[in-house]
Amino acid sequence: MNVVGVASGGTPANFKDVLEQFDNNTAANALSSIGLDLMLGINGAWPSFLTPYLNQKGIDAANALKDGCGGQLSQTGADVPTGHFADYTNVADPLNVSTIDAILPKNDLPNGRNPIDPIYVYHSQVDELVPIGDTNSLVRTWCAAGVHVAYYRGLQGDHVSFDATMAPTVFTYLASRFRGGPEATPAGTTTCN
Repeated sequence: MNVVGVASGGTPANFKDVLEQFDNNTAANALSSIGLDLMLGINGAWPSFLTPYLNQKGIDAANALKDGCGGQLSQTGADVPTGHFADYTNVADPLNVSTIDAILPKNDLPNGRNPIDPIYVYHSQVDELVPIGDTNSLVRTWCAAGVHVAYYRGLQGDHVSFDATMAPTVFTYLASRFRGGPEATPAGTTTCN
């Protein structure tokens, strides 16, 4: 396949920072089931990540979420999990346990891998779920590695609404890449390489 461009919005580059947002940021904590779902997804690849630390409430939440999507339940009739990660574990601070600290970075970006195709990255500066500072660092790393990056930092919009608002720019960017003409990005986009 001849890939001519990639687009990525609200990109989670540091999973610990994202999970801390879900656990501690008031706006993000309202969606804590998505954060728990994220942890359970990682646990699917590394069962030692979370399984040893789940209490009964955590096991019940894992069973309720296992066939759902994006923090929503499968057809179990259970309540959507809410609250803090510690409510579902037998440790006081599950984000600071050595096995979790060892596994989380394996999911971070760039993790020694860089895009080989031009990439359009867009992120809201007020994203309540994914800290923009981590995306800024990711873009700097990719730029230093010679990746062609077009980076747009929006001034408003939460994680989901910003992504929806930016959809037309994604289509415009990709269409410009498919045509092989000048790259089309919103005003205020910075580029490297």
